[in-house]
Amino acid sequence: MLIMSKQRGDSPEKLPLKGWIVLLTVWWTLSTLNSIVFTDSAKSLLSLLLDYIAVYVIYAKYVPDVETVKKVLFGMASGLIVCSVFGVMEAYGHWSVISLFPVEIHRFGTSGDLYQDTARGLRVQSTFGHPILFGTALALAIPMTLYLISLAKKGRRRAFLWIGILLMFTCIFKASSRGPWIALAASLGLLLFFGRGKIKKYMVA
Repeated sequence: MLIMSKQRGDSPEKLPLKGWIVLLTVWWTLSTLNSIVFTDSAKSLLSLLLDYIAVYVIYAKYVPDVETVKKVLFGMASGLIVCSVFGVMEAYGHWSVISLFPVEIHRFGTSGDLYQDTARGLRVQSTFGHPILFGTALALAIPMTLYLISLAKKGRRRAFLWIGILLMFTCIFKASSRGPWIALAASLGLLLFFGRGKIKKYMVA
């Protein structure tokens, strides 16, 4: 939008949801200031500002048209489909792509091999550092992919996305993480309620 405005010589459009962004940032900042462990909360605040607010501002102000947004969404969905291929290999072939890289120890455990849970057994994580992170990404990607299927005009793209949906559902189940399950159920419920046209049919399927 900003690029097109500059080309026409017009003033750039206002940032959508600007008031809500300011309110959210103030709320996050107040929560950080009231935190028991200020340093950790400050790092989380910085992460939220960079991961969510900064990315939103970049897309809202510098993406020129809707088609570009669709291409970005397709790229994100394709990336998660590739990760889901690795996840299925991990679940049924007992081989992790992370094993190709050096072992890394982090606060959630050790990455570099299969993630074994004493209560839930093997939990897939694909290229992510933890099954919860992988499951969360899938909970976001599945509704996005359903939306892309509703827009797809070519049979090959539609087939690719449907296969991806099956792989992603398999992986989010095998991640054995309740949080992503709940998030996915809630998002699909909202999609079923607010979705239009083909999306509702896909949801029933």
